[in-house]
Parts: sequence; C-alpha cells; structure tokens
Amino acid sequence: MENSYGTGFRVGDDFVMTAYHVLRDSIDNLKKLLVSLLREPDSTDKPLQELGIDERYLQSSVESYLSPVSKAMRFKSLSCHLIPKYREKIETKWRTDTGIKFDLGTKEEVKFYFDLDITFADEENDILILKLRVDGGSKRKPDAIHLDQFEVNSNVHLIGYLPSTTPARSLTINSNCKVYINERQLAEDIDKAQKWWKQNLPSADLDPCLYEQGKTETRHGRVILHASKEFEHRSSGSPGFAIDNYTSNRLKVQLMYLAGYPSHYYESHKRFEPKPEYCFESAISMKRIGTILSLAGQEELKSNIFR
Repeated sequence: MENSYGTGFRVGDDFVMTAYHVLRDSIDNLKKLLVSLLREPDSTDKPLQELGIDERYLQSSVESYLSPVSKAMRFKSLSCHLIPKYREKIETKWRTDTGIKFDLGTKEEVKFYFDLDITFADEENDILILKLRVDGGSKRKPDAIHLDQFEVNSNVHLIGYLPSTTPARSLTINSNCKVYINERQLAEDIDKAQKWWKQNLPSADLDPCLYEQGKTETRHGRVILHASKEFEHRSSGSPGFAIDNYTSNRLKVQLMYLAGYPSHYYESHKRFEPKPEYCFESAISMKRIGTILSLAGQEELKSNIFR
C-alpha cells in the first residue's frame, strides 16, 4: 500500500482488501480536509441539505453521512457538492495519500489508485475494501485471489510486503503459521507467556487473545496465531493462505493478518527479545468477514468477492 505500511490483496472484480488501520490516517485526514473546505464561504454549488447534512452541525453531520449502516464511505458523493477547485483538492489529497503497487520492485510493477468512494470501511472490525480506479490505458489488473469462507486450518501461510531496502525482495512468505483451533491449548500457552511478561513488561496484556468459551475466536471475532519475527511489524493486511488439496489444488485465503500482541511490547520499543511463543498475532477469518458484510446489507459486494 502506498504511503502507509501494510499489504493489500486483490478480490472480486475490481477490489482490494486490507486492514482498516493501514489507511486510517489517510481517511481521517481526508475527512478533516473535507470538513474544512465545507466551512469555507461559498464552498458548495449544490445544497448539502440534499444529502441530509445540517450545516449548523457540520462535523457531526458529515461523520454521520460517512458512516451509514452499509459502511460505505461516500466521499465522492459528498465532494460533488463542492465547487470544482475544492473538489479537485479532495481528489488530489486522496491520490497523493493512497494507492497500491503490485509486483513491487519488478519489471511488471504497476500502480493503481482507489476510487474516492470507499466500498466498505469497518474500523471496529479492522476491514477495508476499496475499489481500484481504472482511468483507461493498458494497465493489467492482477488476478483476484480466491477467498474461503470455511473454518480456518490449523496452519496457514502468510504472504506480505515487509520493510526492505530492496523492494523486489520485500515480498515475504511465512510458511506453516500455527493457528489456534483449540481453546484450551491457547489458554495454556497464554498463561505461560503472561508469567514471563509480568516479569519483563508488567503493562503487557494478553487477555484480548483469549478465545470465548467453546469458540475458536476471541470476543472481538479474532483468530489467534503465531507468525515469524519478520511479520511482527508493518505486515497488517497480509492474506493467510491454505492449499486446497481436495479439489483444484489452488491457494485459498482463509484469513487476514491484523496485529500483534501484547500491543504494549510493540509500542514500548523495548530491546529485550521474548521467545516467539510469547508473542501472539491476531487475524480475522474470511468466514467472519462474510458474516459482517451480510449484517451490513452488502450482499452484492459479498457475492462479488466470494465467488
């Protein structure tokens, strides 16, 4: 992903999926710019009332408009009410701050920008689905990846673009990451790790990693796994694959990597090195994402990306 640290992957006809927090700052900055432009005198050429926006409460009205039940952030629809020079500022800001490169560092490297209207943005569940902007030309879109809505395997392979001085070498694969599918085993491993953390970083908290009783997800709908040290930083949005050996022998994405725990360890910049088994990573399953899309009334989008 451009101007951020994370990985996105192609899904459906024209879409890219990544973690919401990868582009959180870009989205927040776009909101701020939009509100500031709307506050300028004579900034619109169409009444905002058409969109149900009350100019007396501009900030909250804009936030409400950009947070519908469907979780589609309609920046383009709102910016169309601005006068042309302000509309251009919004477009330029989005193009400058975001974008995605495929085949990074190779002769086939190609860059795409995103449509100003965000197809699906769920900050709580850390899901972002954006539509690629196709402005003509002969740029070839990478093929979409097959998504799997079944239960997650006990081992998956993570793949993502991680920090590297040589872009062509930044594509990294972490094979056979252990995914916890046993609630009791996870609890036992967390208990062992927590004892070590209490001695070395008392503020570290692994409770968010515990599965709900009788389930293979946390109360926030996260799947817990172990990844290699390379994936501890800047790997958000990386897809987790399994290989379908029973039918087509193809790769299928079962989850999306989100963040590492304990979060205080990554935020503290401590120099000690915990054992790999004392660090845990969270992900969200494609099965969970499918359910979330249905609850938001995004059945058409769900059908498009889970085909």
